[in-house]
Amino acid sequence: MLADIRERAEAEQIVAATLERHGRLDLVLNNTGGQHMVPAESLATKGWRAVHRPNVDGTLWRSAGSTPSRCAHTRLSCGGARS
Repeated sequence: MLADIRERAEAEQIVAATLERHGRLDLVLNNTGGQHMVPAESLATKGWRAVHRPNVDGTLWRSAGSTPSRCAHTRLSCGGARS
C-alpha cells in the first residue's frame, strides 16, 4: 500500500488496511525518515518541515492509530502515562 505518511488520514489508512487484512497488529516498525543536509543555521522553515513531517508526524500517526490493536494482542502496557 502506498501512502503519504505525512498526512494523518493516509497513515491511519495504513493501519486500518493492515487490521482488515490480518485481523490484528502486534508491532509497528516506524522506518520512515528523511534529512536535509545543511548546517542548522542555514535550515529554512520549509526544509525543517520536510524533515519533521515524516520523521515525527508520520511516526506519531501510525503509532497512535495502532495502539488499541497492539494493546489488545500483546503484553504492552497501555495504561497511559506513569509518574
